[in-house]
Amino acid sequence: MPKFNNTIKLVIWDLDETFWKGTLSEGIVEPINNNILFVKQLTERGIINSICSKNDFETAKAKLVEFGIWDYFVFPIIDWLPKGENVKRIIERCQLRATNTLFIDDNVGNLNEVAYYNNSINTLNAAEINSMKVELLQQGKDDTSLSRLKQYKVLESKFVASTNYSDNTEFLKASNIELRYIDPNTCIQRVCELIARTNQLNFTKKRIDADATIQLINSPSIESKAIHVKDNYGDYGICGFYALNKQENRLEHFLFSCRIMNMDVERFIYNKIGRPAIDIEGEVTGDLDDTSTIDYIKEVDNVLSSENGYQSNAKRKKILLLGGCDLDQMVHYLNRNRLDIVTEFNYVNKAGLAVHREHTILLRTIADGSDHEKETLCKLPFMDDEVTKSKLFSEEYDILVFSVLMDYTQDIYENAEGLRVPYGGYVDMAIKGKPSKWKQSEYDDFTKNWHRTTQITPYEFKQNLQWLSEKIKKPIIFINGAEVDSPASNVYERNAKHRHSVMNAALEEFVASHPSFRILDMRNIIHSSNDVTDNIRHYQRKKYVEMAQALSKILLGDNTDISQDRFIDTMRYAFKKIVMWLKK
Repeated sequence: MPKFNNTIKLVIWDLDETFWKGTLSEGIVEPINNNILFVKQLTERGIINSICSKNDFETAKAKLVEFGIWDYFVFPIIDWLPKGENVKRIIERCQLRATNTLFIDDNVGNLNEVAYYNNSINTLNAAEINSMKVELLQQGKDDTSLSRLKQYKVLESKFVASTNYSDNTEFLKASNIELRYIDPNTCIQRVCELIARTNQLNFTKKRIDADATIQLINSPSIESKAIHVKDNYGDYGICGFYALNKQENRLEHFLFSCRIMNMDVERFIYNKIGRPAIDIEGEVTGDLDDTSTIDYIKEVDNVLSSENGYQSNAKRKKILLLGGCDLDQMVHYLNRNRLDIVTEFNYVNKAGLAVHREHTILLRTIADGSDHEKETLCKLPFMDDEVTKSKLFSEEYDILVFSVLMDYTQDIYENAEGLRVPYGGYVDMAIKGKPSKWKQSEYDDFTKNWHRTTQITPYEFKQNLQWLSEKIKKPIIFINGAEVDSPASNVYERNAKHRHSVMNAALEEFVASHPSFRILDMRNIIHSSNDVTDNIRHYQRKKYVEMAQALSKILLGDNTDISQDRFIDTMRYAFKKIVMWLKK
């Protein structure tokens, strides 16, 4: 079993013949479902995942979106440049150290190159992944809420935004950093965690237990504060702590989470408390010797009394986004500072088949079906046990954003017991033939016991939407369908434009009688077949940007400026073309 230099906080993955089987630039690749599951397990232990791969960025991203795993990665670098320096950039952007990083690749040359450029990094040949899972999953701590991933997504969005500024100070001035002080007695657990786990911005590195911490902060000779920080890009929570010995004017503890690295918070507070004596232990990233004025951090006067921090005047709305995984391209552009976004897209089961569970017929079975009906569904080749565990009915959220395109698309198959299941679309599977990833026995069994009826009728569609509205009792924003011709290459969707028109009319009729519901109308965004890609439901990337703007306007009542994202995409594309030209 592999041994690591230190606690692993970041795993960086190669893609070809490592994360999936095959080479993407040469043709079809097959998902390694155990790796997809492993990334999710690591994330739920608070271990971050990234990518360093020699591939085309957009092609690789599209494949990872298809596999339902793209949103679990941060700071991916996917280009044709050497991996040694690229891995170094990822580690720096994550504000971590090489010794806390694991790089996985199937190529020994890449492993050696990365080790050369990143002293003390942990490396692993892809063939040995299974041998290190047990040890790695024992690290970290339970984080099923994915709070650490969310923090790194904030960090990632800040990095993207910062590229529009000439230097870090200018970026910080535009970030609107707010700092609040909290009574540490109200957040003992978080303070203890900071004392035990912080390193890079822990200037004193005195590790003490909970009893000693309580005794310290209640000592009459000690002034202590926990620090809460937020800015335009997110709420970083309680991310700092200091304990000042007032008699000696000396800091006993002075430490901060790396999530606020390069924000100058530690220097601001050190200046604020009068630059007391401090014995700095070991290496630290912050520079306390710099006495220059910091005028871009706003110190908020009110003292908080809860480790849960504070709510801004406009409470962040929690949004559940339900639909196809292509919508992940839109999520990237939504304002995560003002929206708490949870997604439920189609995913890949162990057989490598995409599982959709957003059709309203399937949702009704998930919520109200019998155990026998659910068990029958789970055994189908294009389903699995996870299909019945929808966040739609199990998670708290404020607003549902629901793409209903599977109701527009999928056919309905029925068995002898009258159980119905949505699958495929526009063509009978018995005519189209066995899907490539199905076993022949599975195909024979399905076509024998299930027969295609029809797509859901507009009438039943409206009935199901009424059921859903009564079931969840939440405001809903529906994403409807485009009304353009499907690509000529997609021979199965020749009737899709008419079908979308009929279903859009039914949706409009339903929403008109429900004041709390809205429609994100794709007919205002998708104007011709040039705006779609392989089918009527998949759009050109720039159209997902426009979708994000339209959704932001509905949710927040404003027009979110995301031109910087377009600029970065353009520059990435131009850079890729230059590299390819130089290689000729």
